[in-house]
Amino acid sequence: LEDMTKQLNDAQGRLDAATALNKQAAADLQSCGKKMKDQTGALSAALAETKAALEEARKAKAAAEARAALFRKLTEKFQKMIDAGSLKIVLRNGRMVLQLANDVLFDSGKVDLKPAGQQALKDVAVVLKTLDGRQLQVALPDAVAQGIADLHPHAGSRVTRHTWPAPAW
Repeated sequence: LEDMTKQLNDAQGRLDAATALNKQAAADLQSCGKKMKDQTGALSAALAETKAALEEARKAKAAAEARAALFRKLTEKFQKMIDAGSLKIVLRNGRMVLQLANDVLFDSGKVDLKPAGQQALKDVAVVLKTLDGRQLQVALPDAVAQGIADLHPHAGSRVTRHTWPAPAW
């Protein structure tokens, strides 16, 4: 009987130790579950941010590809003028700028357009008319803007180096 009592006490001790380990394991498991839930929330938020950033990058890429296609299209349409040295297409601050050579437009010291300059502007206008939904800005050298202001005083303060209403060619 003593032997059995001893075995029973030993078994009870092992059972108590196993029960304590089981409670500790359950608490650890619950803590890990909470941490995983918190991390899952953080990962979900990071994933959403990454998806949003990826979508913005795709939009930016599409816009850049559209600008590049437009640049190629304009370059192709203006190739004769570019080859002749009368026109340059450059990118400035993310915008395409068409630069007509002054000697094409004006005689030295004059503000009246040369016939060749009028034709060059008409040629540019024909191409620009094909660009739907684009905002265009005509930039004039200071001397030309001043000459226009002198000839057309009603234009007033609208005539500046970088702003001039786009002509309706």
